[in-house]
Amino acid sequence: MTQHTDQDPTPYGFFKLEELEVFRNLEGEQLADVNYYFWYNIATPEQRFLLYIELLFASENALILTSGEDSEEIKITEATALIAHARTLMERNGGQPAVRQLPASASALWMEVSGAPLQSIQLSKDPESNLYMNDALLFDFGEKRILVALNEHGGLSVGNA
Repeated sequence: MTQHTDQDPTPYGFFKLEELEVFRNLEGEQLADVNYYFWYNIATPEQRFLLYIELLFASENALILTSGEDSEEIKITEATALIAHARTLMERNGGQPAVRQLPASASALWMEVSGAPLQSIQLSKDPESNLYMNDALLFDFGEKRILVALNEHGGLSVGNA
């Protein structure tokens, strides 16, 4: 795949201009809550990966990121797409839920930035194309920075930067 859509000239593997605008518009927003959505393998429940991360802000804006099923790029998505994807996975698993929500705000990682303003979202830039790669995002809250990246085993990984 070389492009996101026929109308969008951004090559696969890079954030689209509208996604960059979303990131820019979140600067200065105060973080209110964070949720993780894990995909569980029904046959082997210990096998799971982080499929979605939802960041909620005091202004009621939200940012939902996903690795998608292919885990090849980080994308911005909407709650309706998350719900539809969870339903599809549930149908594939004989009616058993395959995506589970886990509140993450109380974790040590996010507790330190709860209520803090997001100063910026930093992205890695490809020197050849001058475009921003969609393999990782660094959430900068001033004294604390959190990295969201593609996990080599599937899904997303989240940690201190």
